Amino acid sequence: MKRANMSLCLSVLAIALSGYAAFVCDKRVEADWMGVLVGILSLLVTVLAIMFGYNIFDIRSRIKNTVSEETNSFRSEIEELKSEVKHLKSLVIVKKIYVRGDIIITAKHFKCRNLTALAGEEYSVNAEIIDGNLEIDDEYKFDPDAEYYASGGVSSLFSCKVRG
Repeated sequence: MKRANMSLCLSVLAIALSGYAAFVCDKRVEADWMGVLVGILSLLVTVLAIMFGYNIFDIRSRIKNTVSEETNSFRSEIEELKSEVKHLKSLVIVKKIYVRGDIIITAKHFKCRNLTALAGEEYSVNAEIIDGNLEIDDEYKFDPDAEYYASGGVSSLFSCKVRG
């Protein structure tokens, strides 16, 4: 049972018991001013307690709704920013090299970055195309900012992590 309903039930029960005591009991109840004042004060305290309980639950629901609205607002802003970042990334000009064959790395001091193996023909769009295998040795002018895509594999004499 919810607390708001419980306080309402207790209030109704108290009123019913006081009505029973006043009208059903055989013993004559005499009313004096002190008893009347205590009864009125207890009734007012009960009404205030019910109002206080109702306000607490109302405030909780308003807070929950506000937090939910703000969370949804932040999520939509995050999605907008993600799409904006994706759009801006597409506008940035990055040199792309597409190799129709394998990339073979024999250079001793080579940092593997932006290498993709088993890339499809869709990666050749707006890319410099090299037919045949590409061998990257110590004399090859490797552009570390370019993205390299190979239709075949990428092999290296040294350990190298490759996407693909």
